[in-house]
Amino acid sequence: MLNRKIMRNFGFAFFSNAISMVLSIVMVIVLPVLFGDAIAEYGYVQLYFLYVGYYYVFDLGWCSGIYLREGGKEYTQLNSGSYSAQFILLAISQIIIAVCIIGYAVYFVNDINKQFIFVVVAFNIIIMQLKTMITSLFQATNRIKEYSVTVVIGKLLNALAVIIAIALGIKQYKIIVLSLFF
Repeated sequence: MLNRKIMRNFGFAFFSNAISMVLSIVMVIVLPVLFGDAIAEYGYVQLYFLYVGYYYVFDLGWCSGIYLREGGKEYTQLNSGSYSAQFILLAISQIIIAVCIIGYAVYFVNDINKQFIFVVVAFNIIIMQLKTMITSLFQATNRIKEYSVTVVIGKLLNALAVIIAIALGIKQYKIIVLSLFF
């Protein structure tokens, strides 16, 4: 029974990570083709990827601490009131950080395109941190199926948005960046 559960969880994790990897590879191959000669537009998409890749720094170890503290417990053993409060506090802290990032962009960044990237990254930090808290709880409590479904849905939404943009012939980096918001 235990081996069956381990293999099932491994299958879910493997499948979700394989889908994530394939979609990432496709994005790396398709996006440059999509933009073609609009190299500056593609550069802003890459700048967005660079900045948003550091989102995990802004939780200051909060989600990792939850993962470490709750690892091995059953989901039903968690104090839902405590995590509701932590979720709200994490959201407030990330909103404050997002406001600081937007303030920095408005007052210190002269390029309007880079300002746009900073603003989108700031909003994305809030969403991604809250998603990370939830997925950390799923992983820590061995709810791998829920974790995998969350990862796959996020990646498929990104892929679908980019496919729609490609089908419509959109080559504006702002629309592509907004479509990658999950």
